[in-house]
Amino acid sequence: MDNGNMEHSEKELAEFVTKYTGNPDFNYDDEEGEEGFMEIFSPHIERVAELNKVDPTKVWTVSDSEFDDGLIIISAGMHFVNRVHYFISNESWTDPEEVYIW
Repeated sequence: MDNGNMEHSEKELAEFVTKYTGNPDFNYDDEEGEEGFMEIFSPHIERVAELNKVDPTKVWTVSDSEFDDGLIIISAGMHFVNRVHYFISNESWTDPEEVYIW
């Protein structure tokens, strides 16, 4: 994400949760309201294998902002840099540049 010249549209978290719902098959902490969140920090190859089977247009990356401003970014697709965890939605994204600010 280029902080100086944002060609894609950034949206707020409220718009994201209105448009996308979490897939309950990916709630590994069994916490209420955490459907869709998939953390892959430990070497659980089973989780990585599951993520690779998911429709890529339903995978979102939740990451720390690269600008050290305390923002959390939700971006379409699977990314690795500054990743906090993945979110698997029931609905597909259509714009690979779709970004939301948390």
